[in-house]
Amino acid sequence: MIRNAGKKACIFVISLIFIQGGFSDSPAGEIEPRLTLKASNDKTISPYTGYTREHWIEIAGRIIAGFLPYFDNDTGMPDFRGTDAESGHFQYTRSFTSESRNAFGRTMILASLYSAATGKNSVPGYHGPVSGPYLKGITRGTNPDDPAYWGPTKPYGAFGNQIAQAIMYCPEFYWDPLTSEQKKRLADWFATLVHGVGYECN
Repeated sequence: MIRNAGKKACIFVISLIFIQGGFSDSPAGEIEPRLTLKASNDKTISPYTGYTREHWIEIAGRIIAGFLPYFDNDTGMPDFRGTDAESGHFQYTRSFTSESRNAFGRTMILASLYSAATGKNSVPGYHGPVSGPYLKGITRGTNPDDPAYWGPTKPYGAFGNQIAQAIMYCPEFYWDPLTSEQKKRLADWFATLVHGVGYECN
């Protein structure tokens, strides 16, 4: 399980690199990133790229600033539908609604980790708090009387654990802003997830 987690982490990091422009070979045979970043390279800790913690924080911030504008102002849910590229968007999925929740949760992990690492609730290039769309999605999605209610997580579904992670990483951005009533509704919604049936690997 740990080995698989390590593989997934490596794939994620490599994906970030190529999303941001990839690498090019230098005359000396070293790998040189084609992306221009503000942080200074340090080949002593990263012999191939020179990337440091500051580089990855900046890259994460750029990715977050890139996807947040696609969140609906009314529901707080992402809408990445459009012309299919190599990622395919939703062309291989059966339900846009379920995949929108999947995108909500997965992007929330990056957003909350960025805030936990920087202590900030903002990123350059995006006007507004990073947590804003997610809080809108949470308050509407966990309210049974709201048309945007998510409903309970289905058996073997994992949606919702990302919200718990964000609250654990940055309670000041993802928990404290909620009212007492909103917190109670979220806790009630979590109860259906906690007592549900899931895969052992999750």
